[in-house]
Amino acid sequence: MRLYSAICAVQCVPVTARKVAPVILAESQPYFNTGDILENVMKTVGIKLNLIIPQEQELKTLFEAFRTGINWSLNEIEKRYQVFVSRFEEIPKENRIDGVCPECNTEKNLTFLNRYTNRKYCSSCAMKTYSEYTVRKEIYGVGDRVVANDLKSVIEIPVKTHYAMLFSQAYAMWKSYNAWRIKRNRELGVVEAELSSYPDQRYLHAAMLIEQKAADTKRSNPKMIWKTAKAHATKEVFRDFSDKEQKEIRRLHDKLMDVRRLKRPISFPHLEECRTIMMASGFVQWDNGELYLTLWGKGRKRIDFWGKEYLKQYILKMEADNNVYCNITKKNGDYYLMYPLEIKVKQPPAIEECDPFVVLSSPTRIGVFGYDEDGALNSVKWMSTGQLAFSKRHFKEKRAEITVRKSPDEKMRKIRRRRKKIRRRGNVEQRYVSTYNHQISRKVVDYIMEQSENPKILLWDVGNGITQNFGKQLNYLKNLWPVVQQQDYLRHKAMQVSIPIVEIKYNKCNDLVCSSCGAKQKNGKKPAKAITQLIKGIKNFKCESCGYEVNQLINQANNIVSMQ
Repeated sequence: MRLYSAICAVQCVPVTARKVAPVILAESQPYFNTGDILENVMKTVGIKLNLIIPQEQELKTLFEAFRTGINWSLNEIEKRYQVFVSRFEEIPKENRIDGVCPECNTEKNLTFLNRYTNRKYCSSCAMKTYSEYTVRKEIYGVGDRVVANDLKSVIEIPVKTHYAMLFSQAYAMWKSYNAWRIKRNRELGVVEAELSSYPDQRYLHAAMLIEQKAADTKRSNPKMIWKTAKAHATKEVFRDFSDKEQKEIRRLHDKLMDVRRLKRPISFPHLEECRTIMMASGFVQWDNGELYLTLWGKGRKRIDFWGKEYLKQYILKMEADNNVYCNITKKNGDYYLMYPLEIKVKQPPAIEECDPFVVLSSPTRIGVFGYDEDGALNSVKWMSTGQLAFSKRHFKEKRAEITVRKSPDEKMRKIRRRRKKIRRRGNVEQRYVSTYNHQISRKVVDYIMEQSENPKILLWDVGNGITQNFGKQLNYLKNLWPVVQQQDYLRHKAMQVSIPIVEIKYNKCNDLVCSSCGAKQKNGKKPAKAITQLIKGIKNFKCESCGYEVNQLINQANNIVSMQ
């Protein structure tokens, strides 16, 4: 089910209409005492549908109908918005006044000006002309679920409620597009105002001259790439300017590039393929552990699904409240029902009462160390991650083979093809590493829960320290170690089963210290660092003062426990 939770709906459900059913997660598992307080956590349960051929055909027809209807609705919404823009103009903030709105007869802040009547209106009265309810009423009609003949000529759906879900998806897509469009126009106005009022036109002319000379160079030498042509043009223009003036010209040149970028037309949303559809409340029902859906035709149909053993902990709670808005998502030819739930997990007891478990990792393995009340080590569990490091090294070598340029005169078409292969390899690597880290973090949490009923995890947060520069050789080894993702997934898995996590700051435990005598170790004249020893893969630690020898991760775990 890890894959299912990652499949998110593209078109979102309105927040006010999204109703969720409460769930107590995995009641059979002995998390904590029964008297603990419950807290709510949002979760989307992904259910893979096992469809027979007629049901799959119905769902395909419904997805195609949603695609056609959403595209048609987007165009209709845009038409009504353009009518609103032609009628009303937004007043700048400094010119707005308080007064009585002629539409609602209420004293409000007047933010819109009617171009035809020259009267000022409040935002709620002006914007309701293209609100979701108004546009839906004009396009689809109201009353006995009457749908406009214009849409019926485009697509005919037997279940009229699907039209409402279809419009909600279309309006959500259009709102996202319109917010992006307004933001771009606002940014363009700010940049153009700055350039038009710039005092020294000589610098502005020099910034514009860079683009002109780069275009002339590229025209005279077509084989030269644009980046090289611009470098030659910049060098030629900067001859007559000092370093301080060159910095200002570069800033103006970036502003000109922003103007060019913001003036490019943005593509209007259009679905080539619909991958998510919204199902109304009542169209998804649970009865005696069985799932029923209303698809293309009228009447509900029983739908089989995968993972029934895993979903036992959720099905009873889903049956308790069937009035939930859901999404059906299509991915790689399979269909998933995304069911939103409010999971109740138990709050952990006081941290002082929990049994400490230190989780540390190196590029080749992960160690889980359990301690008793006196701080003595009583359990050790090793989990190998050498396969992950080997796979990352293998992926890196394969990408390097593709990156090598065959000849200096290689055509740009072949270069683009190789870049596409590199991106594809990178996507495969990311999916593999993410799946591996999900599995290994789940094994860690399961082992900790087997050892103690009230555990806590002591985690050395290396997220800030791993980003620093360790030199060329160690940086290569560091990049093969996805420790930050491993720790993020471990936090997520621990949160699901209410295991508290105490994070130790990176700097507090980075000095290499002997856990027996407390002496700080040195690397020559400089103090040795624990993170460097882990990246190098040094297995054992030997104290320079007392001669105490132990595994590197165990020594670090002992130091972390002693800090608590």
